[in-house]
Amino acid sequence: MKFSDKNVFAFFQPIISIDSPNDVYGYEILGRYVDDNGAFHSLGPYFANKGNPLPEMMVVDYLMRMDAFKRYAASKSGAYLFLNMRLDWISMYSVNSNIMPPVPLAHELGLDPSKLVIEITEEEYVNPDRYYKERLNFYRGKGSRLAIDDFGKSASNIERISDVRPDILKFDMSYIHKSENNSYYREYMNAITAYAERLGIEVVYEGIETVGQLDVCVSAKGRFYQGFLLGQPTEILSAPRATGGEGHLEESARRIYKRNYRAANRIVQTRDEWDAIFLQIMRNFNNMAGAVDINAHFRNILESLPSQALRIYVCDETGRQRSVTIERDSYERGSDPRNVQYRNLAWRRIFQEAVSS
Repeated sequence: MKFSDKNVFAFFQPIISIDSPNDVYGYEILGRYVDDNGAFHSLGPYFANKGNPLPEMMVVDYLMRMDAFKRYAASKSGAYLFLNMRLDWISMYSVNSNIMPPVPLAHELGLDPSKLVIEITEEEYVNPDRYYKERLNFYRGKGSRLAIDDFGKSASNIERISDVRPDILKFDMSYIHKSENNSYYREYMNAITAYAERLGIEVVYEGIETVGQLDVCVSAKGRFYQGFLLGQPTEILSAPRATGGEGHLEESARRIYKRNYRAANRIVQTRDEWDAIFLQIMRNFNNMAGAVDINAHFRNILESLPSQALRIYVCDETGRQRSVTIERDSYERGSDPRNVQYRNLAWRRIFQEAVSS
């Protein structure tokens, strides 16, 4: 099929911030073309086909971006524009050249480059040329933001984040979909989101299609959300309330808040119950004054505790274990002096939380 400015168009998919769900934070530009029957199709497979001539693909990309920038300029929108860029395209331009796409087009149409977010697909990092960091810094120097797209898809590692120093990470949508029914993916998302937050990197969860996926993402505490559930790609830059996504986000936030509130109450209640138990233990311990076998006393204490208690031992204030470990249903190991291990447990989260609480 022959592409031209008559059949190549840009669609816009909204990206919504949970702290302001009535507003659209940004739009990802998605390429579309119209066939002879007037039906729209994604240009994604066309750009992904490495057999297509690079010069031709760059012309099609230019036509799509021209359409997007013109309509963005006409809309007077203050939202960010997310643009997918391939490293092999960027590599064709010199580091200091003002012809690096899409900067000249933005200047031509009077767009502020600081409103552009340059998305680099992560799988493109497999064999980048040695100058790619300098070329990405060109965009940063123009005020544009950098994003790593499809994070986790193929080449994720700390070196990538350290090299690019992205402003935004966009999770690969397959992680979002699998996380709905897989705790391993949920925990990974939680860990990466917390890691990104500590570095000042924003996280975008894209490809959200179900309420369950949205709840998982909100639970991971990221800020930005994108997907069919929140807003379909359209030819127009949707008005904030036209996306319909704000309702889903607000409802999800309420559900997660209620869930966390109930969990927090259970934790507080359980902690109070255990505090009362251990207060009584300490009173009994102080009244003993060394009159009985300490290990035997600990065995009796463990038997008297609720079934959730699996083992008991004593640490000093530095985290150094000062008693044998008495385990439920296996007293022999704990009571044998040869098995006494005076370990330093200060590294364990449970000890750190106990000290700080």
